[in-house]
Amino acid sequence: MNTVSTMLAALPPEIVLTDRDQVEQYCNGIRQVRYGDTPLVLRPRCRDEVVMIVKAAASHGVSLVPHAGNTSYWGGPNPRVGEEDVIVSLERMQAIREIDAENLSMTVEAGAILADVRTAAAEEELLFPLMIGAHQSCRIGGNIGTNAGGVNVLRYGMTRDLVLGLEVVLPDGSVLDALEPLRKDNTGFDVKQLFIGTEGTVGIVTAASLKLSLLPRQTVTAFVSVSSLDVLARLLAETRRECGEQVSSFEYISGHSLRLLQSARPEVRLPIDAEAEHAVLIELTSSSSRLALDDVLMVLLEAAMEKGDVLDAAVAANEQQRAEFWNVRESMPTGEMLKSGKAAVTKHDISVRTSRIARFLECANARVHELEPGIRFSIFGHIGDGNLHYNLLPPEDAGPDCVERIRREVSPEVYRIVRELGGSISAEHGIGTDKLALLQTFGDEARLSLQRRVKAAVDSQGIMNPGKLLP
Repeated sequence: MNTVSTMLAALPPEIVLTDRDQVEQYCNGIRQVRYGDTPLVLRPRCRDEVVMIVKAAASHGVSLVPHAGNTSYWGGPNPRVGEEDVIVSLERMQAIREIDAENLSMTVEAGAILADVRTAAAEEELLFPLMIGAHQSCRIGGNIGTNAGGVNVLRYGMTRDLVLGLEVVLPDGSVLDALEPLRKDNTGFDVKQLFIGTEGTVGIVTAASLKLSLLPRQTVTAFVSVSSLDVLARLLAETRRECGEQVSSFEYISGHSLRLLQSARPEVRLPIDAEAEHAVLIELTSSSSRLALDDVLMVLLEAAMEKGDVLDAAVAANEQQRAEFWNVRESMPTGEMLKSGKAAVTKHDISVRTSRIARFLECANARVHELEPGIRFSIFGHIGDGNLHYNLLPPEDAGPDCVERIRREVSPEVYRIVRELGGSISAEHGIGTDKLALLQTFGDEARLSLQRRVKAAVDSQGIMNPGKLLP
């Protein structure tokens, strides 16, 4: 018997999935990229079964790959090529354990789907503010593993800012129970942060206590076109100054992306002229029914139009129009896929200072045009926190060689410009396996060395998601 088969003898057969057709879906990433193979998938129903799995794996030296909603772009939750990694899917652990409305907190299991968590909070007139495009399928464990961002980071922060406590099964099978949802606890290291954004490489998160906010009673949304890239940072600063903490979202969409979407999906209605070169979606929210958010936003937009910063603006008159505005923003990846196919889009999930967004776009666009004159751009993202999805599509008549050339010759130049501007090559999607070489090239060696030492100390056998995150 091999080590995996021996390990199975210590586990309940009800949690073991071996059907090849079903197992296969855990091996492919969201971009339909085939990673490695796995002999089986383990689907625990509770923390104690995760403990059993980890102890058995540690005893037999079997590598484990924590798996949530499989919405990662870079191969983090998928098995390695040529290895016998065993996937541990948390999909059956979906319980909402507690909602403490007075404490503005909730405790959920790692397999809970983000949309379900948000719905459960909303039923108590509360808000869990994490919101990303994959909210209908991504799971809290994966959000924690990648430190997910999304459209509300400007106001509420990244996932790590929304986690009050964690329950984690460590690589030796012991349990870290730090679930108590406290906002102040200065009794030593804030150890929960070790498991946020580390892609399951130092333990398996089984539950989390999350920070909630009051559910907004007012929402005001505008879709505007701006005159130039230089306006973006200034408009963001003025919006924050005039609207204060009510600014939840400040999203950028390039004219290239608008026209790409209109070509791919003409049924999607654009709130502004499709010939606009730069668009911003602004959303204000408040739990108070007394603040005049509409008036504040209108005054802001009128002043920006008088200065020539804003060329056109549409303000949602009702919830349906608001949904239509957001549908445009959320349809950007669909437009890319329909025009080129998932595998042909070269994605860059980058961040720079908000004050350097315009400079990055000017430098990167010029360099990309120089290297590949016929390339098509799809640029959008969370400009309020400096995060851009800078995506490149090959010319319409280009073959597979062009896609490979873009990834081999153009992408490194994009990342080089990002680093020269003090930015990050991974803003919110993580590293996985696909970005390991980039991290080796552009990462800080002192930081990487420290992370390797932490990994070795916590996971001395190296069984937790090996080959991910750390080059």
